[in-house]
Amino acid sequence: MPPRPRPRRPLAWPGALCLAALLALPPGPARAQELTDLMDGMNKAFGALIRSLLVLTAQKNDPSPALAEAAQEAAKLAEAAAQIPKSGAFPGDPAFLKLAGEALEAARAAAAAAKEKRLEGAVAALVKLHAACTACHKDFRF
Repeated sequence: MPPRPRPRRPLAWPGALCLAALLALPPGPARAQELTDLMDGMNKAFGALIRSLLVLTAQKNDPSPALAEAAQEAAKLAEAAAQIPKSGAFPGDPAFLKLAGEALEAARAAAAAAKEKRLEGAVAALVKLHAACTACHKDFRF
């Protein structure tokens, strides 16, 4: 007696559908890593900006070198802040984009004020930058 043919099992279809769905999803971990890298860079530049504006300017008779350093660090912050909306994190979310824009504006203002040797303006922009960063991290938890 010949063996009975096995019934065909359509297991390939669910597997193929799952694979297609996974390939259609945006690359979340890569985007998350990109945003994490941006945040790490911003954190370092933010610490250096605080040091330049609040510590070194108070310790020196001539705050010009500290303000020049602050301008460079604020420019790094502005460059990183400009990349945040392009990272793909929270795509199209108007609240996220608004906060990213506020951070960018404050970083640019800090860089301009420090370059013009206006310590008070640079510190005021630093406070605005901190507020934008804090609000974003509170609302979006990344």
